[in-house]
Formats: sequence, structure tokens, C-alpha cells
Amino acid sequence: MSVQVKCTKSVDREWRSEMKSTEWMESAACKDVEPELFFTEKKPGVPCSRTARAKEICSTCPVQAQCLDFATATSWVQYGVWAGLEGFEIRKLSILRAGGTLRMRSKKGIA
Repeated sequence: MSVQVKCTKSVDREWRSEMKSTEWMESAACKDVEPELFFTEKKPGVPCSRTARAKEICSTCPVQAQCLDFATATSWVQYGVWAGLEGFEIRKLSILRAGGTLRMRSKKGIA
């Protein structure tokens, strides 16, 4: 099943209502970049030139920490690139931050 997210002003209002302060977004390296670059349809973990470009932009961003906090505090983390990470990478980071452990998958299943 493929999920497609279109960034619109209504989505922007939803995000802003989920966070008390989004002023940091005005300083984001991505603020003037087409949102579609950050919301590419692809399988998690599969390389994509658009995703690589989005991560490159994030690497120069002065508000990566706030972006990561935003992504983990909202349900939007499953979509796109946030703070230079894809949703599956953020979920792994959240598990590790909470003191959890990750199980590695082998080709035959969970190792």
C-alpha cells in the first residue's frame, strides 16, 4: 500500500496545532524548498536521489534538533524526511532513546 502526502496549508495548520511553538520553522533550511522533495513515495530504506537531496539540505539546517523533536512529538513522523532522517530511522532512534533494543532482521526473519 502506498501513502501519498501532499503538503497544503491545511496540513500546515494541523502541524502547528499539534505543537505549541513552531517559530523554529522560520529558520529551517527547508523553508523555501518544495515540500515534495521531503515527501517522496518510496520503500523505507531504499535509496532515492530525492531523499538523499532532502537529507543533504537537512545536514546544513540550524534547527535540526527542534525538527527532530517536532517529528517525534507528532504523528507526521511516518511521512517524509525530518531532521535528516526518514520515519523508520526516527522510530529506531526513539526506541533507543527510550532504552529499548532493536532486533536485527536477517533474510529469513528476525535474528
